[in-house]
Amino acid sequence: MPWIANANLSGTRSSNPGVIRLVFSLLFGLCLQDLSPLPQRPKILFLGNSHTSQHNIPRTVKRLLESDGSGRKAKIELVFAATTNDHWANRSTVSKIKNGNWSAVVIQGQPLSRSRKYFYSQEGAVGLANLASEAGSIPVLFIEWARRGIDESDYIQKVYGQVLSQTKARTAPAVDLFPLILRTAPKAQLWASDGNHSGKDGALGAACLIYLALLGDETPKQMPKELLRQKFGKEIFAAAKEVQKKDNEEVARSRGFEPPTPSSASWCSIR
Repeated sequence: MPWIANANLSGTRSSNPGVIRLVFSLLFGLCLQDLSPLPQRPKILFLGNSHTSQHNIPRTVKRLLESDGSGRKAKIELVFAATTNDHWANRSTVSKIKNGNWSAVVIQGQPLSRSRKYFYSQEGAVGLANLASEAGSIPVLFIEWARRGIDESDYIQKVYGQVLSQTKARTAPAVDLFPLILRTAPKAQLWASDGNHSGKDGALGAACLIYLALLGDETPKQMPKELLRQKFGKEIFAAAKEVQKKDNEEVARSRGFEPPTPSSASWCSIR
């Protein structure tokens, strides 16, 4: 799905093919740098609400990172608030991002108008993501799933796309994931009984997306053993890989890059 309109690169036009190749190479190098992998001892800060805390998604991300053969040992912390605007208004949270030396900051809770009649400020989500970048952390936008039986995925994509266009964040688009999981695992428990929060399998899928976003262009040595303990772990991970790969390519194009072909480089591809 196109997150944002293609970037206007008119300022880089030149009749000299060498200049064009040089500009593209520089821009492409920056894109790859943005997908650099995590260190061996990553510190990950989660900023979210009950969509993040339900079934303890941060803990599952930690378990995925520590069971994929990389030898990583992750430290995680969750700061809870209703929305990204609440996080942004909290001086303690802002200070924590600035001074915490985090490897990554996972951000969830952009306010959404479920009636679609109102526009809510995106200042919090944009501010948090850009502050994380300035502090040397990887910002990841965790984009929630649609409610069960309600056609709102396009709206959620549009709102978060507007946020994404103002940041350098990576994405964990759970909004795209649930329909794909249901194709191969129709009995997976994706939603809780309220139809709003995630079930245990939905939370696992969201954790897989965040895990893949954090890895950047790194290919895991093995499937995380944490997934082998779950009934639909393999199906959920396969769906997450498909969603993440497609989303990375679309975000790259929207920012003015063409992702490399499989023969030239590995672009967030998990084999």
